[in-house]
Amino acid sequence: MKTPEVNVLFDYLTITFPIDEDESIYISKFGNSWKSLYQNKFFRFFMSLVDVDITKFTDEGKIGHYERLLKFEEHIDFKYSGPTNVNDIRTHALELKGEGCREVELLGIDWYELLEYVYTNNLNISTWHLACDIFTPKYFTIDQLLKKAKSKEYVSSVNSCWWIEGHKNGSYTGTTIYHGRRDGEQICTYDKQYERYYRGYEVDTNFWLRIEIRLKRKTMDLLKLIVAHGIEELPKIYFSVLRGMLEFKTKGTSNQITRWKTWRPWERFVQGNEKIRLYNQAKLETDITRTKDWYVKSAGKARVLIRATSTDLEFEELHESIISEKLEKIKNSDLTMVNKERMKKGLDIFDSLEDLKDYIVFNGLV
Repeated sequence: MKTPEVNVLFDYLTITFPIDEDESIYISKFGNSWKSLYQNKFFRFFMSLVDVDITKFTDEGKIGHYERLLKFEEHIDFKYSGPTNVNDIRTHALELKGEGCREVELLGIDWYELLEYVYTNNLNISTWHLACDIFTPKYFTIDQLLKKAKSKEYVSSVNSCWWIEGHKNGSYTGTTIYHGRRDGEQICTYDKQYERYYRGYEVDTNFWLRIEIRLKRKTMDLLKLIVAHGIEELPKIYFSVLRGMLEFKTKGTSNQITRWKTWRPWERFVQGNEKIRLYNQAKLETDITRTKDWYVKSAGKARVLIRATSTDLEFEELHESIISEKLEKIKNSDLTMVNKERMKKGLDIFDSLEDLKDYIVFNGLV
């Protein structure tokens, strides 16, 4: 897939939902237990949107204000039994952080179906990050935005502004600019390329800037807009919200910054991308070629070093443990992707998911 210049995406979503009637009946019969979650109609609906075996999860134990954190797949988190809502009913939460959003996209989620369900059933979105990834420097760079922030050449509906110019062990780890407060509305702009490097990923793009709109209080206003206009209008909605929260200016002579002209690069960025096509962010970030590149560039090095410090038996046992742990996570979507690549190379395709798994077990990782 050719990388677009700009893409709009969901990057963090937390939906809280109450104990319902069926779950209450279960609790009255068998007592309060995380197993009651399986009786909850909201939980069942959420899980029906993705290709996930709901019987397989990791119990992460107590977390924050919730009694349990149940992790499905790698990044789909359900928090069990937390605070009560306005009706004094105890709630659970579905939390999808950035990697969780990408994971459910790979698993086939329909974002509109999810959000329409949340709206129709009066559920609550307690945290929502809507982001824009910029893969070209033709609009501006993080250094230009930082200079504007330091010079206070902007107007914003969220008052506070601060920044972090990251360094660790003498190396630059990226710049992050914050407008607003974490507990309300905030815009976070940062160098995504350096953030990925810092976390140990190989990045196959020369420029990657992210601007996140982070909402805590006005999430339902955003939900209404998306449900009313459709997911295809997400870019237009994003830039409309962004324009209302932040505008960079060209320094003028007036004492009132609001009278200064809008900074041309910012105006071009906001006005020029309202009608962009939406891309599946997960596919942008994790196609099979990129996975192979990552294995060669990152995991490949680790594999070489591990091999140099292991006996033959230890190295073989490591491969077996990797296969054992990851095999059960391979889904039909993976089968489709593998078969597509094998067809390109003239290789026989696998007839079923079990055939693919048997092949992996038989051939190993060597």
